[in-house]
Amino acid sequence: LRKSIHVGDVSFAFTNKVGKFLKEDIMKSVKSSIETLVNATEKNSNKKKYKVMFYNGQLDIIVGHPTTVNFLKKLEWTGKQEYSKARRSIWYYKKEIAGYVRKVENLYE
Repeated sequence: LRKSIHVGDVSFAFTNKVGKFLKEDIMKSVKSSIETLVNATEKNSNKKKYKVMFYNGQLDIIVGHPTTVNFLKKLEWTGKQEYSKARRSIWYYKKEIAGYVRKVENLYE
């Protein structure tokens, strides 16, 4: 799974130390920053500059999947209309269901 989402062997954890530093940012909106990223194109081209991925764990109680979907539907970006109609596909890893993915332009959810 780690290889397929390109995170290598880096361990991820949410600790009190991390929470302490994020506490002041938790209620700040990043909407405009995300809109800038998903709309950015290469110079002299329509090719998208960045791939943007939103990932929610199945049992994530802090930022659940419905919250992420609601946020993404409110973004102003070139794929907004297509995203509202797009369906999720099953994502397989080693012939087992690993999750679900919806891809529109350069945005992965």
